[in-house]
Amino acid sequence: MCNLKKVGIFAILMMIIGQIAWFLETMVDMAHYANPAYFGVWSKLMMPAAGAPPTEFFIVSVVISIIGWAIFACAYFVFNGAIKAKNEMQKGLMFGGWVFLLATLPGSLSMYMLFNLPAMLLVSWMIVGLILNLVAGVVAVRIIKVL
Repeated sequence: MCNLKKVGIFAILMMIIGQIAWFLETMVDMAHYANPAYFGVWSKLMMPAAGAPPTEFFIVSVVISIIGWAIFACAYFVFNGAIKAKNEMQKGLMFGGWVFLLATLPGSLSMYMLFNLPAMLLVSWMIVGLILNLVAGVVAVRIIKVL
């Protein structure tokens, strides 16, 4: 069973780290977001009109991020015993790497097939996803400390 307090702490911490990482990614890839050729692919929540996303987008983003990271933490609770590693760092990196390979990478590749998005933007998203999953794995091991 998940320890809700530890899951909550982890999810909020990772939401903050994730928001910072995605903000930095947005600054690097702003040309893609601002390109009128891609306005049609963005949701009405993100871009109801040309320009910066409205406040509602950021609120929904925070809520969805917390839910996603809580699921990540609960998955760690369930699968941590199956991860054989020499130390906490390796265990966290291994778990985060598996999550990337099983979820983030296939999702990103599917987006390439389904949506009219620049390939380099998807590559950027995969890189940020990999970094966040690896960081989250290490943070999960340190915060959750399953016996």
